[in-house]
Amino acid sequence: EQRSLLALHRKAEQLEKDLVENNRKAKEMQSWAAEAEKKAEVLQTELRKREESLALAESSVQMREARMRSQAEADFKAKTEAYDRKLQEIVEKLKQNTNGDAVWKIMGDSIDDLRIEKDAVADAARESARQTPRALHPDTPVKAGDWVIVLASSPWYGFKGPVQQVYGSNVSVYLQGAGRTVEVAKADLGRTASPQEAKRAANAPKKHR
Repeated sequence: EQRSLLALHRKAEQLEKDLVENNRKAKEMQSWAAEAEKKAEVLQTELRKREESLALAESSVQMREARMRSQAEADFKAKTEAYDRKLQEIVEKLKQNTNGDAVWKIMGDSIDDLRIEKDAVADAARESARQTPRALHPDTPVKAGDWVIVLASSPWYGFKGPVQQVYGSNVSVYLQGAGRTVEVAKADLGRTASPQEAKRAANAPKKHR
């Protein structure tokens, strides 16, 4: 009977130790669970902050893109209007100068550099064509004293002078500057003004167009 009591006593002590150990483990588990819960809360808070920061950054990017798009549209509109005004200005200047004698051309490598200038080459060509008389027809009536200019490709090209005599389709002309009389076919001559007529034309008041 004493042995039974001793065995029961030892069993009770062991149960008590097991209970203490189980309580300790339970407390450790509770502590670990509490720590894990705190960490989870910290992570959730950090995640929420990051989501808010990301949303704010996204909103900022969208606003910046909207401002840039609006500015680009405004710049494009302003540049287009400036180009329209520039082109209209060029057109108006061309219209204003169409009544003049000069030949105008549009210059510039870009719209910003567009401008109109007198076309000196075209002016010179037109002036040369205007000053160069037409060749006479063989049947064109010519009389002594008429002034003519030599148009043929000869040493006398460009020389002027009065007609001396008419021989059918040929005439004799006294060439000023050469100091001699030559016989030239009518088809190689053109009418021109005498020095007196040219002087009167130069001194005459010019008509405004």
